Amino acid sequence: MLRRLLMVLVAALAFSAPMPAPAAADPAAPARAFVPPTIEAYTRAPALGFVDLSADGQKVAYVENVGDKRRLVVRRLNGLAVGEVLGVVDLGFQIVVDVHWADSVHVLVTASQFQRFAGERYIGFDAAAAHAYNIETHKIVRLLDRKPGLKYVAGAPFVGVVGGQRKTFVNSYGGSWEVDLDTGDGVLRDQYYGLTDASGRATVRSEFYWKASDNTFTWRLASRSGMDWTGLWSLHGNRIETPELLGYGRTANTVLVRTPVEGQEALFEVDTTSGARKRLGFPEASGEVDPMYDTETQKLLGFAFTGANDHTTYFLDDSLQALWDATAAGFPGKQVTLTSRTPDFARLVVYTTGAGDAGTYWLVDAKDHKAARLGSAHPDIAAGQVAEQRFIKYKAADGFEVAAYLTLPIGRDPRSLPLIVMPHGGPQARDEPGFDGWAQMLASRGYAVLQPEYRGSDGFGAAYYHAGYGEWGGKMITDLSDSVAYLSGQGIIDPKRVCIFGWSYGGYAALWAPIKEPGVYRCAAAGAGLSDLRAMLFWERGREGAHETPVLRYEARYMGAKGDNDPRLDDISPARHAERMTIPLMIVHGQSDMNVPYEQTLTMTRALDRAGRPYELVAIAAEGHNLQKPASRLTAFTSLIGFLEKNNPPY
Repeated sequence: MLRRLLMVLVAALAFSAPMPAPAAADPAAPARAFVPPTIEAYTRAPALGFVDLSADGQKVAYVENVGDKRRLVVRRLNGLAVGEVLGVVDLGFQIVVDVHWADSVHVLVTASQFQRFAGERYIGFDAAAAHAYNIETHKIVRLLDRKPGLKYVAGAPFVGVVGGQRKTFVNSYGGSWEVDLDTGDGVLRDQYYGLTDASGRATVRSEFYWKASDNTFTWRLASRSGMDWTGLWSLHGNRIETPELLGYGRTANTVLVRTPVEGQEALFEVDTTSGARKRLGFPEASGEVDPMYDTETQKLLGFAFTGANDHTTYFLDDSLQALWDATAAGFPGKQVTLTSRTPDFARLVVYTTGAGDAGTYWLVDAKDHKAARLGSAHPDIAAGQVAEQRFIKYKAADGFEVAAYLTLPIGRDPRSLPLIVMPHGGPQARDEPGFDGWAQMLASRGYAVLQPEYRGSDGFGAAYYHAGYGEWGGKMITDLSDSVAYLSGQGIIDPKRVCIFGWSYGGYAALWAPIKEPGVYRCAAAGAGLSDLRAMLFWERGREGAHETPVLRYEARYMGAKGDNDPRLDDISPARHAERMTIPLMIVHGQSDMNVPYEQTLTMTRALDRAGRPYELVAIAAEGHNLQKPASRLTAFTSLIGFLEKNNPPY
């Protein structure tokens, strides 16, 4: 019976949710026959996001972006069809962090805005506020708004079942607050600090203690024993990464803890009675593994992780795994992720990207074995305008195997193509399989785009991660040029038509790579890049208000520096070697950047001026590190495309 159900579900999904295939290239057609989307289609915020189903599966809440503003929309579902609007709330220009239903009437919205300290240009914090919207009264309230000093929250509100009743809690100053969703008022429930039992009483919690003498943390996992707390596991001297209590484990007497082991995140299951712990292994996952929980019972349902070239969802229950496998099979060739569901898994919302898909939300009815399209994140990018992405591996000069994502332009024979090398930021980060707006935008203009996961990138295993230590301006940079040699050897690209573009650390790489390895790149475009590493570390120290911080240690780990006075920093700082910049250069930077201060760009441009080296500067006023306003992104990327087309023509 189960096999028959799965076969029916796969067939139903395949036929009720057809996806148009990418348009085939006509070998006889001229290279410019392909009509790309506008640049604005890539720089707009996603039109649709944060899609969440109500528990009964009869209503859906989501966020839509219109220009610079965001709106919360709640609509009724008529079967798989989207029905009447039940409410709309203008969220203004805020960064939405989370949207989910608290009950059948209230939708919880968490959004943040940057708050600058008075008199400070670069020092501030992202302030998150939680709101509850009543779809019957059409009123929205800010939770804890009338509590002095408690307007900002730590994370999204969460719902728990205490004594058989659903209650909503917010973590803020002093602990957890039980909140009234219609007034916003709250009552401190300090017993809810940690993981709780059915009565709402905390049973396990994690604790941090700071040691001022060496600026390190001690972490302790503790369980309740009567009125006391008994230590289960302690870790001392954490200087960069710190452990995290995630939730319950596979049984009621275990919990999951994520903690660094030799610099790589590891997942442990800890017995709350004996303290015995077991490291969980996932053969297909080399990066971070996230547990999935039932929001009401706190029961562990499974795990989700991103492998080298796929998104994987693994359920502990065989029937749920079979249901998910069948659902994913209904979208062949796509990356499929679960974004929302009803408690009984009768209805799901999934998000797909991949071949011919710039990002689509689907409503899946597991009972009727059907799926319906809810909407697109990028409606102005048609299926035939989505370029092919390939996952490849190549050998660096020292034999290290590097993973990469190669995006190929539509309608062009993949031979002797112009190339844009696009290293990611971080550097402890990674690119992921599926639709990438920046890569797709460049590919739509006729370029092959390579995103090298240089050594030190996260998500490919401990050895991969550790190989980047001390290689900030060294092998992490030569890994990029080695990709050029590999693609040239394959005949895919023309080695004389290669430019580099990156943001943040990628912006640093775009500044440093042409200096370190002249002759590889024809032009370079650096977004929000670091140019003087010593000055950057001094700035970080001043901003943090301490001699040594986890941020400084993290950067020094990759830079291979003993401190912010290490002369080695000058050896790999682009501004200290500006006279060696011999190719066309563009620099893009938001003038209110809180991550990489705009002074880093000014330092670089002054050095270029002294050396008599030309450059183009796109300075964007009142913008931060990630260019949050669509108009700012349009300015930046219109300038970028113009610069690349002038200095490395795609045709």
